[in-house]
Amino acid sequence: MTGLLPPDGVPYNVDQWDGYTADRRELFAHLADNGVQDTVFLTGDIHSTWACDLPLDAGTYPASRSVGVELVGTSVTSDNLDDVLRVPPRTASVAVEEGIKGVNRHVRHLEFDSHGFSVLDVTPERVQMDWYYLDERTSRSSGARPATSYKVEAGTQRRSRLSRGHPVTLNRRTFLRLAGGSGLAAATAGLTTTGANGATSAAAPGGSGPLRVYVLVVDGARPDEVTSGLMPRLADLGARGTNYPAARSLPVMETIPNHVMMATGVRPDRSGVPANSVVTGTVLSKRYLHGIFSGQATHEWEPAPLVPVSGHAPDAATVQALVDMVDAHDSALVLVNLGDVDRVGHSDETGGLSVAAARKAALASTDLQVGRFLDHLRATGRWNSSVVMVLADHSMDWSLPQRVVSLTPAFAADALLAGRLVVAQNGGADLCYWTGPDGERAAAVQRMRSIAATVDGVLRTHEPGDLRLGPEAGDVVVYCRSGWRFTEPTPVSNPIPGNHGRPVTEPIPFFVGGGSRMVRRGTSSAQARTVDIAPTVAALFGLPAPVGGFDGTARTDAFTTVAART
Repeated sequence: MTGLLPPDGVPYNVDQWDGYTADRRELFAHLADNGVQDTVFLTGDIHSTWACDLPLDAGTYPASRSVGVELVGTSVTSDNLDDVLRVPPRTASVAVEEGIKGVNRHVRHLEFDSHGFSVLDVTPERVQMDWYYLDERTSRSSGARPATSYKVEAGTQRRSRLSRGHPVTLNRRTFLRLAGGSGLAAATAGLTTTGANGATSAAAPGGSGPLRVYVLVVDGARPDEVTSGLMPRLADLGARGTNYPAARSLPVMETIPNHVMMATGVRPDRSGVPANSVVTGTVLSKRYLHGIFSGQATHEWEPAPLVPVSGHAPDAATVQALVDMVDAHDSALVLVNLGDVDRVGHSDETGGLSVAAARKAALASTDLQVGRFLDHLRATGRWNSSVVMVLADHSMDWSLPQRVVSLTPAFAADALLAGRLVVAQNGGADLCYWTGPDGERAAAVQRMRSIAATVDGVLRTHEPGDLRLGPEAGDVVVYCRSGWRFTEPTPVSNPIPGNHGRPVTEPIPFFVGGGSRMVRRGTSSAQARTVDIAPTVAALFGLPAPVGGFDGTARTDAFTTVAART
């Protein structure tokens, strides 16, 4: 195996090439100095699937030259990582894979769990390897399914992924599937290609082709994490565009309501979506975004493969679907959610170096995937007509295990409230719903607020109207302090230390970049918000506001001009 760590890093496994770095450099230098082309290394005996470029300098990849490609076949029956750890497949190993890829950008595909075989096809034009995974390694009659495919075109010295293994499913069933932060890539040309005057497209300035807008949501990212050290591609994109350091998520600072605000440009008191978890009548429910948006996009992607524990699609799969979708449809507007940072963020970053390192690895990996997409825009001639808007839906805060807030027991001890309310827990915010007689509602609201204010860890209380949340948010909204989390109905109901929803998770990264000459370079003092995405897109494409207008603001200060309609 080659290059599991960048040059001069700590060896990953000294029984492999990482234990012979001088020999590896000598071999790579020989290939480069002698102009040896079309070099492919076939490797095995590592019990996993890999597809890697072989750069002269892994630390600067993809800027550095690649001298070849390595393709690695998995085991047929021997134990893989999940077997050794005795855990379900595609659980613990996923974080390890993303961590390795995050700090080794030349490792483009890695899968530690599945068993199977590979078929190598060699022609003068290309080398292609197709991986097939077994349904059951202990059965002689096991079937095999296509898993993934990579090819190396003659003269390129780099591998490229084929869509054959995991074909992108484009259907109208799912626009956003974000319960628990699922990845998505939804091309929404139908929302943006018809202007008020019936025009079918907007033109990018300078005759560089039709305007293309890509909205990339790095779920759960904090603004202080988008740095040249952790996320160099995103940091560079922001530095070359307009940055909004005062940007904010809006109440409740959760995935679902803020994605709805991005897509609609209206606040929850108009959309009816105030939080991830809400109460309808007396039933606690989860409002799935795909249920809200299904059928609204011209082209949609059903997230796959899903990580069993977190229920989200890894960013690598999401970006691959994005690339395939852009190539297939070249839509005017694409909205993408990248969920890896949020999923890792829900782990306790105070619990040890390994978890903190995992979040940093997730940030680096997501940055790598964004960079891959940006490079694809350049390679396919779309960059000069592209606007790329990057933001988070919320940031993240962490709590110590003992810092939990549970309002349900406190309310149950009160004679007026006992058995007459329901609490929807959203990590950093509780939504409290009175279910008793309407005539006692005012007194109950006052009692809920006064009791909640006395509970250790509570920051403050609000009535939903104060936060523009609407009746769907219940009667009282309670925020907890930074470093705490809500857990309802019992003190052990929410074991997840990493949460959001409280005011400390309002600050988000928000910047506008891209290759279009209309993108202005600089810093804005304006407090951009998630609800500003839709009106900004509308301004770029010359679209009318909805009935009642937008609640957000078009961030036209990020552009030298508004795109002209053709």
